[in-house]
Amino acid sequence: MSKEGSSTLFISNLPFSLTNESLLTAFSDVGPVKSAFVVADHETKESKGVGYVTYAMREDAVAASTEMNGKLITGEGNDKRKCRVEWARQRATLKERKEQAKDNELSNVLGEKTQKQRTRKVSTAKDPDAIRTVVLSGLPTGVTQKEIYKKVRKIGNVESVDLKDDDIAHVKFETPSIANKALPKLHAHIFKGKTISAVLLKRLETAVSGKGKVSRRSRLIVRNLNFNITRDDLKATFIPFGDIHSITLPTIEAKDGSLHNKGYGFVWYTFYHDAQKAIDGMNGKSVKIATSEADVAAAGGTKKQRKKIAKDIESRPVAVDWALSKDQWENEQKAEEKDEKAGEKDDEKMEDASDKSDESGSEDEEEEEENEDQSPENSEIDDDEIMEELENESGTEESGDEDDEEEAKAPPLEDGLTLFVRNIPFEATQEDLYDVFRKFGKLRYARVTMDYETERSRGNGFVAFWNMKDAQECLKTAEIVRATTGTNQQDSMKQNPFQTSSILTADPTSKSAQRLTLQGRVLDVIKAVSRDEAVEKKEEGDKIKHKKDKRNVYLIREGVIFPNSPAGSTLSEADQERRMKSFNARRKLLESNPSLYISKTRLSIRQIPLFVTDRVLKRLALHAVKEFEVEVSRGEREALSREELEDMTESEGVKDPKKGYKGRPTAVVQSKIVRQTDRVDSVTGLGRSRGYGFLEMSNHKNALRVLRYANNNNEVTNLMKIWLVEELEQAQKRHTEAIATAKGEKKDEERAKLKSVQERLEKAKGDQLKESRGTLMVEFSIENVQVIKRRAEKAEAIRNRALKRKAAEEDESEEEEEEEEKPQKKSKKDGKPANKKEDENDTEKSKLGNVIGRKRKERKKRKGGA
Repeated sequence: MSKEGSSTLFISNLPFSLTNESLLTAFSDVGPVKSAFVVADHETKESKGVGYVTYAMREDAVAASTEMNGKLITGEGNDKRKCRVEWARQRATLKERKEQAKDNELSNVLGEKTQKQRTRKVSTAKDPDAIRTVVLSGLPTGVTQKEIYKKVRKIGNVESVDLKDDDIAHVKFETPSIANKALPKLHAHIFKGKTISAVLLKRLETAVSGKGKVSRRSRLIVRNLNFNITRDDLKATFIPFGDIHSITLPTIEAKDGSLHNKGYGFVWYTFYHDAQKAIDGMNGKSVKIATSEADVAAAGGTKKQRKKIAKDIESRPVAVDWALSKDQWENEQKAEEKDEKAGEKDDEKMEDASDKSDESGSEDEEEEEENEDQSPENSEIDDDEIMEELENESGTEESGDEDDEEEAKAPPLEDGLTLFVRNIPFEATQEDLYDVFRKFGKLRYARVTMDYETERSRGNGFVAFWNMKDAQECLKTAEIVRATTGTNQQDSMKQNPFQTSSILTADPTSKSAQRLTLQGRVLDVIKAVSRDEAVEKKEEGDKIKHKKDKRNVYLIREGVIFPNSPAGSTLSEADQERRMKSFNARRKLLESNPSLYISKTRLSIRQIPLFVTDRVLKRLALHAVKEFEVEVSRGEREALSREELEDMTESEGVKDPKKGYKGRPTAVVQSKIVRQTDRVDSVTGLGRSRGYGFLEMSNHKNALRVLRYANNNNEVTNLMKIWLVEELEQAQKRHTEAIATAKGEKKDEERAKLKSVQERLEKAKGDQLKESRGTLMVEFSIENVQVIKRRAEKAEAIRNRALKRKAAEEDESEEEEEEEEKPQKKSKKDGKPANKKEDENDTEKSKLGNVIGRKRKERKKRKGGA
């Protein structure tokens, strides 16, 4: 076991009288020991002076490797020795040892040579830079790091080039996006006359199992090959479909001493889906002959001879199929025996016809016979011979392909034979999981579930038993473990809100938990449910979790495009870095300030083109809501989940219309482009756009629709240009009408505005507007509780002041009306004023009354019009 992921130590120089119990006691001082034993001789049963100690926790094993090294260990009597402690090494499995022994035996008995590509060794240790490291294989002999660097630096910035072997190199690029961009430019390309393969190191790490081996499910057998075909020919033909782990061409020695292949070969792909593509693309087609100078030199013979061979086999189609294990092949043969017996008579007739045809052969057939005389004896492809070669290649498949066959025949979930396993270490493999559960009984399969996007373990899996008794025993053990820690009281916790959840974990060294411990972690086992039930339970769990999440932190990942996702490969390097930088900054903000939360209805939109206006942004939101549902109905997009549809969160503007905005209610409550204060746009008269803005949607459902439609959508920019042209045409018409009625300075202002609008319209129609650096970046906006509170208080104060002002104006108007209704004083004599001064005062009052009356009439007209 390697140091990186193990908790097992190898102890040497032990006293020969030391027992297992004494070894356990000596090493238990550091921490809880899972198991400890002294290695004994099989014949004499005496100690060899070495042993193994496995700790429950890896941290304890790390501490013991230093603390116990050189410590004096006492056996029986005065037998004392200073022990040596080191990390236990990986021992080959029984299956691998059988394969090796069988390979050696067959190579000695058959005396046959096999032309086989050296397989690429991949370390199971996880490299943190694997996501930006490209593995190049099939490099020409003698190539240097400098030559490789010159080849790859044209693609992007390269940090390092490391030659791992004669024909394998690791190229570390500056960013993951550059590494992804390099793959199609390097894979299956010619470099110094050799066809090279390129694949991400991260994909290789996920392709191999914990034992460092690629799954045999992706092995293909290619039949009907020309006897002169080489491994380079097969590589040139099959490498375009994907990365090849190895190519094997079984050969046999002819009478003249030369080696010829047997007419079939094996192509082992690194990934299963690449193998499937090769089957679909190569069945019934001919093999491509390598004619480059380097390939000719490797294949032997001159270029002219190779071209002649290529011409001879142009019409020779090959058959490509999955390479079955021995047991699978035998089952297929038994199934076909009945059909063969039923058709024996027809076969005999066909054989007679073929014999007659052979007797009356043509000159071309005689030439073929001459060529066949030079080929190996018994060169006809025989199924038994292929089976023999399969045994030589893979041995008896105990847990590889048989597991795949058993998985297809998995027991139905209703029977209770399939169990769901949680808390699996992310480094654990399916073989590790199998070893844990086979203690309970015979297993059909053990599977670790993988994330398709990240190609990493999800931390859970499934095991299927053959017998119900074994499955029930496993469930009973898991229930006992849960009872000791209080983790089986979840249902009662839902009913009692004052009961706290248990933070205890089972002791890995306890008798009950030891049977379910994997790499220091106690596994949680429950009965598996159907896929539909699992989806329902997941939605219910998410619903409960989201209700508890008052800050809506789970929404931070909504809209984020990670480098290893399918959408990540479509982004430019700079755009990808901006998005990841934004995600990390937002996450740190939420972690550092508990007053922050994520709004469910307010969207933050960045990388908006500078020509976009508030109105265009609103049209985009309305269009996105409708188009999202259209794409869902066409099956082009996944619909909102049931939990998302049941979320009734609404915007504050919808809940309280006084706080919102006037106008017809739509899906958009507010659209806002953030603008500069020091620079003014000549067309709109507002500040120039800063390239980002906000959308307040009516509810959470509409906000999700807009985000998922508009985020990283290349079609959005063209739509916004079309809407801008329509808006500018309306503005042009409006300013033209205003010029016709305006006078003086107002007319000059309208003409200047019209000129600016026309210039902007010409640029928009001519596609001369400046676009953003990338596609729209749409995320749920982060809000501050305190800022929202102050904003609400400020808005409330403004409303109160407006109400007070309105009330004061109404009171003043009433006083004026009362003043006008009072009778005016006049002179008693002849109705004339007493003097000239009194006459002037009456005139002034009359003028004031006329003004007040006129204003009152205008106010009444406005109220009546409204």
